[in-house]
Amino acid sequence: MKIALGMIVRDFISAHPLIDFLDNAETYGHQIDRVIVVYSHSMSRSALFALEERTKVSLIELHNYRRAYGEFNKLGVSDKSVDALLYSELLSEHGLIPYGFNRNHVIMEALFEDIDLLIFVDSDVQPRVLRKNREGRLWFDDVDFVGSHARGIARGVDITTSDYSGYNILPPAHFNGMDALLYGLHKEIRHTEAKVDKQAPRGQPRNKNGCIP
Repeated sequence: MKIALGMIVRDFISAHPLIDFLDNAETYGHQIDRVIVVYSHSMSRSALFALEERTKVSLIELHNYRRAYGEFNKLGVSDKSVDALLYSELLSEHGLIPYGFNRNHVIMEALFEDIDLLIFVDSDVQPRVLRKNREGRLWFDDVDFVGSHARGIARGVDITTSDYSGYNILPPAHFNGMDALLYGLHKEIRHTEAKVDKQAPRGQPRNKNGCIP
């Protein structure tokens, strides 16, 4: 199985956290065949060289993805049609980067490279989890980041996720079907016992120990 890490950034100025994810994959016995980075404004050659010392790298600048034209032309797709995939007025006129447009460049490169498993990571996350025991001690616990994704894919799903440390996209909430949603997001362990407590601040769930997670 060919595995790639994908990341989208405005400015590619550091090889981290990609190096951290490569280290994590190596620790748990996973080979990363390629890293795909798409940037819109600037790039650091030292960051590129640092990644190239570890694995193959595809570095793509938005509005300058020449390879895509050649690959799509082989399939009979016209340059005009390719332009619709690779050009955004929001970027050229306002410096804004449509999220899906950006990520699609990573997906296209993964398809061109025959990647079997593409894992997106963000520039502000780490392949570890911040934990806290009952005494209040905090520590970082490494997780098998790639393995978690691979196990999800092996179960027959097309899109999966893994634990990590970084921003939390899940706001405090409680609604019918929440358990099923969290299971699909692989967040069921963190939130299985989280319940809304009338004594908690508005909108904040508490777990069985009365603590806000």
